[in-house]
Formats: sequence, structure tokens, C-alpha cells
Amino acid sequence: MSKKTLYWVTTLGFLIPMAGTGVLEVLELGPPHAAENMIHLGYPLYFLRLLGAVKILGFCAIITNRFPKIKEWAYAGFVFDLIGAVISHLVMGDYLMWLSPFGFLICVSLSYWLWQSLRTSIP
Repeated sequence: MSKKTLYWVTTLGFLIPMAGTGVLEVLELGPPHAAENMIHLGYPLYFLRLLGAVKILGFCAIITNRFPKIKEWAYAGFVFDLIGAVISHLVMGDYLMWLSPFGFLICVSLSYWLWQSLRTSIP
């Protein structure tokens, strides 16, 4: 598998779920457990809409590949979101719930590393 193919597999592997949940969160169409989860973690419900909007913007920034600095900030935003999710679940004692955001964090990190690698290898 080429590096470019691996980049797109890992990138779409985290972007599609992030953007999908982002749209549902913005439109308040998400599953009831999402709201229950936010309350359980101690976050206000309006935080779902904010996260949803930011996920959609991050998706657009990474997929368009037009503005490298904005793309880097989008990657950073996903990392902050996912690290926050891992820590929040661990602090609340949800010892298995942290695995999902941690898996996405690995995909984001690998995608970023591959993007940087591809970017510097182009003459």
C-alpha cells in the first residue's frame, strides 16, 4: 500500500465519523445517549452543538488541503477534542469508553504524520 493511499485511508477513517457526528450534533439529531453522555461527563448540552460545528469546519479544512496552516490547526483541534474525551472518560471512571476516542486519536496522529511526510517529500 502506498503512503498516499495509507494517508487517505487513515484520514477518511477518522474524518467521516467525526463529520457525521458533527452534522448530527449541529442539527440536534444525535442519539439520546450522546446528550446523556455529555451530562454524565459534566459538560453543558450546548457544547454538543459547538463541537459539532468545529468538527465540520475541521473536516472541511483537512479535506480541501488548500490552506496548510489552517489544516494544521484542524488536526490540532481534533487532537485536543480526542485527548479531552479520553481524559474525561477516564476521570469519570468510564474505563472502556476511552478506547474509542483513543483509537481515533491514533488515526488522527497517523494521518498527520503521513500528511507531513508526503508534504516534505514533494520536490
